[in-house]
Amino acid sequence: MARRIVETWKTADALADGKGDRFVAILQPIASVGAPHLDHLTFPPLKQEILAQHPAVYPLIRAYATEAGISFIDLSHAYDGDDPLYIDFCHVSLQAHHQLVPRLNATLREQGMIPPTTGITSQQ
Repeated sequence: MARRIVETWKTADALADGKGDRFVAILQPIASVGAPHLDHLTFPPLKQEILAQHPAVYPLIRAYATEAGISFIDLSHAYDGDDPLYIDFCHVSLQAHHQLVPRLNATLREQGMIPPTTGITSQQ
């Protein structure tokens, strides 16, 4: 799975490059990676099984992407903390999006992907 994700990133990067664009790979936050607050949630057995796989897969994605020379934005720890931001195993509240957007904008600015005066808003 990890290799497939990185291969997809490589393909998307090549397609974007061929059109004169820039592809941005993002390793998204998910409830089972990092240290988010999850005490308010319960997960059925199938979701528990899926969640158990991510802590093993995410390090492989990082390693394969680095090996392939694909730069990516790692937001896997974006929702760590005491706020109950997840509403299920992978979806988050509006509050979570309001926290993530400034962080993503700052990272995109640091990497020169957006000008200092523009960016994504949480309303988009």
